[in-house]
Parts: sequence; structure tokens; C-alpha cells
Amino acid sequence: MPIDTDVSPFCFGAYASRVTTVAGKAAYLASMQVREQLLKLAGSLLEAAPEDLDIQQGWISVRGSKRAGISVAEVCKLAMRTKATVD
Repeated sequence: MPIDTDVSPFCFGAYASRVTTVAGKAAYLASMQVREQLLKLAGSLLEAAPEDLDIQQGWISVRGSKRAGISVAEVCKLAMRTKATVD
């Protein structure tokens, strides 16, 4: 059903600079929260501090270690299956 402009609220529109600022910042903050959660959970699985981990090409590993890591996908699967949470 088309919107009736006589009764709908006025909108300034979705213009590039405002949307980029608001939505871009929200997306950035959300991605940083997801990254933090991934590293905390991977840290507990790899027995390493989250700040010692790197994420590269979908793989989480201990920085400077030749020890095997774990894929981001596997960490997500484990978190969903076990409903693991990080504090």
C-alpha cells in the first residue's frame, strides 16, 4: 500500500552523510562487540588471553605461536550449540 504523504510524518530523508555517520557508527560498534566476544570465547578454547589472539582470513590463532588455532565458524558453532556466553 502506498504511503499517503498527507498523513505520514515528515522525514528529512536518508541522505548519505547522515546515514553513513549514524548507521556506519552503529555497524562499527556492533562489529567490535562481536569481535570481542569471539576473541573471549576463542581465548577460553585455546587457553590464551583474548588480547594475545589474532583474527585473519576467518582463522583465530595465538599471536606469534605456531600452535594451531580455530576457525571463526567453529567458534560460532560452538557458541550457538552450547549457548556459551562471555562475561
